[in-house]
Amino acid sequence: MESLPRSSYSHGRMILFIFALLPEAQPFLQRLKLKKHSLGTGLEIYLNDEYAALITGIGKVPAAVCTARAMQLTELADVVHIVNIGICGCREVTAPVGKCFLINNIKEMATGRTFFPDMLEKHSFTEGTLITVDCPQKADSSNTLIPALYDMEAAGIFQAASAFISIDRLHFIKVVSDHLHDKLLCRDTIQQLIDSVVDEVLNFVSTFSITLPIDVINEQEHAALDNLQLALRLTQTQSAQVRDLAMAFRLSGRAGLVEKLSVVANNFPKNSTKASRKLALEQIDHALRA
Repeated sequence: MESLPRSSYSHGRMILFIFALLPEAQPFLQRLKLKKHSLGTGLEIYLNDEYAALITGIGKVPAAVCTARAMQLTELADVVHIVNIGICGCREVTAPVGKCFLINNIKEMATGRTFFPDMLEKHSFTEGTLITVDCPQKADSSNTLIPALYDMEAAGIFQAASAFISIDRLHFIKVVSDHLHDKLLCRDTIQQLIDSVVDEVLNFVSTFSITLPIDVINEQEHAALDNLQLALRLTQTQSAQVRDLAMAFRLSGRAGLVEKLSVVANNFPKNSTKASRKLALEQIDHALRA
């Protein structure tokens, strides 16, 4: 295990792969020659100059926590795309073991919420619906026209990652490992399933836009965004939403971002409430979309 010296931090784009298990990650670690680094207690991270890999463990809560912690590391400040890759169960037996899907919506079974990656990149994958569950599913007699895929991490990763990366740069790729039987898969089987799709995934990744969207915002505008975050005491998710609005505002060619943000920050009451914060965010949304 290595500690990454400060002088070797990446200064270009970086793509972060997220896996639940080491056997899922192993084909990518070998192909990309990623080396393990000690960057935080409990964080299993592998790096080179262009790619990073994070292994979270099983379950949406550990996956969300590890993703959020990793994205706050200085060493991962240049991450512009996140790709979650792993095995999944499939209810529909017509989808063979080894079939690879790019996920276009993620349903969280425990809450009923649905999350939609904004799929702008061209691809050759079959698209699928993924259901994130809290425990392994078993086969039943239900029959659906669309294969229902099951994992235990994606909804947690999406919610954590979307606080740092716009949803058009979040990608979820799942490989069918079984048809909801209750047998444990061995390490070699898992690794072989993922190894069979490495080329296809890396070809897909090679098409990604590598520009850093944050570059459209200048230093004064960054300061105004930071001031607004402090004044309104925004959560990470709320702050990311405001920054996305600000980038869209600047990309449209409009001026006056600092003034619009400052008006809201200066008018925000010191004795803030949840209701007043919601009103302020609505004012920002209106001002930057108008």
